[in-house]
Order: sequence, then structure tokens, then C-alpha cells
Amino acid sequence: SLRNLGKATDAFGASLPAHGSRLLRITPHQGSGPTLPTGLHGTASTANSVSLAWDPSTAAHSSVAGYDVYVGSKKVASTHGTSATVDGLTSATGYDFTVVARDNRGHRSPASEEITVTTPAPGGATSYEAEASGNTITGNADIADCSGCSGGKKIGNLGGDGTVTVKDVMAPKAGTYLMTIAYVDGDSSRTAVVTVDGTPFYAPLSGTNNNDWNSVQTATVPVQLQAGANSVEFGNPTGYVSDIDRIIV
Repeated sequence: SLRNLGKATDAFGASLPAHGSRLLRITPHQGSGPTLPTGLHGTASTANSVSLAWDPSTAAHSSVAGYDVYVGSKKVASTHGTSATVDGLTSATGYDFTVVARDNRGHRSPASEEITVTTPAPGGATSYEAEASGNTITGNADIADCSGCSGGKKIGNLGGDGTVTVKDVMAPKAGTYLMTIAYVDGDSSRTAVVTVDGTPFYAPLSGTNNNDWNSVQTATVPVQLQAGANSVEFGNPTGYVSDIDRIIV
């Protein structure tokens, strides 16, 4: 006969006779609130604001009504969509952000994973041209014309032994900053190995796949900078890299 054994958390046990067995029908518990927002990341920053985006939450018994953005324990923004800009911040300051979803019944999700973003100096983000004379270009990499690029130039032929290092990237204090990469890629996509002050990470850059090498795209990534001057290198010892126009950080 069927019997409801109730709810179990983490584990379930039963006493059985020798060679005995029991058939269990297990139904997952449906939470009462929306799922936590995932993929929280920064998309832009100014001296006094940070823009954020995240993946949507779902709700089992209702619909997601909106999201609340927090700095620490303080709610700083509310939105119905999956992006928000937090204004009224202080320049050259690190902020810890989380997002909480809420449904139409008033239930709330757990907080998202926390991310930290440091706002730029009072003057805002600074643009650094990849082809600037003070930078270091190695291997087959070279300066190329680019009608859509800032200053009409870019660094091409990156990858293998070809690298470019943007020098003297200034930060008012140590922290996690949002760096926008302006690049050109007429291929399907390429991956840059970005090395910041000796520490590398992979930056996949999507391409247009139309052999257009004069139209600029952008990607924004978090980077760890030390106070004062920093170096940012673009390369990839095992593959081609998108042409680099400039960085903004």
C-alpha cells in the first residue's frame, strides 16, 4: 500500500529486514520563492555610477515581479528588468553588489553571488590607444590602418609571438575595475589572453564573421588593478587574437 512518509531534508533512512526492499517515490520540493539571480556582472562605470546586468530568475508558483540591487545590506535600486544603474556613488571607491529577485506573492530569492566594482577616479574612465608610442609591440604584431578605429589605427597580427602591452594604465587605488576593450574582428570569434601586471586571464571576443576589419566592437571585463601605473598585455601564444583599437578603464 502507498504511504506518505512526509518531507525529508538532506537524507532519508529506513530499517529493512534481511533481503528486504522498499520502493520510494520522491517528489522534489518546490520552493516558495523565485530562484536566485545568476551571472551578475558589471557592464559600465563612471566616477559616480555602476551599471549591472544578470540572468533572469524563475518562480515556481508565481511570476517574477522585479529585482532589488544591494550594496552590502543597503538597497540602492529596484527594477523590473535584468539590468540597473546605481547612481550617487563616490569616485575611486569599491562597492560590493548583490541582487535579489521578488515575485508577485511577495516572496524573495536568496541573494546572488556578490561582485565588487571600483569606480574610476573623479575624472571618469580614461582611454588608452593600443598604438600609442609608449606601448610595447612584439613579434609579428604591427600598427595598421582602421577607418572605424579611434585615431584611425589599431594593432593587428596579434597571436603567436605577436603581443601589445598598453603601459601606464592608471588606477586611483587598488581594486576591481571595469575595462572596456575596443577591438576589431571580422572572423567568427577569437580569444585574447589578457595579462594585467603579470596575471593572465582569457577574454573571448566575438567576431562579425563577415571579413570586416574596420568596424569596432566592445567587450567589458573586470580587471584587478594596483594603485598607480599598471600594464595590460594582449596576446595568445596558441591562436590568433582580435585586432585591438584601445582600452577604456
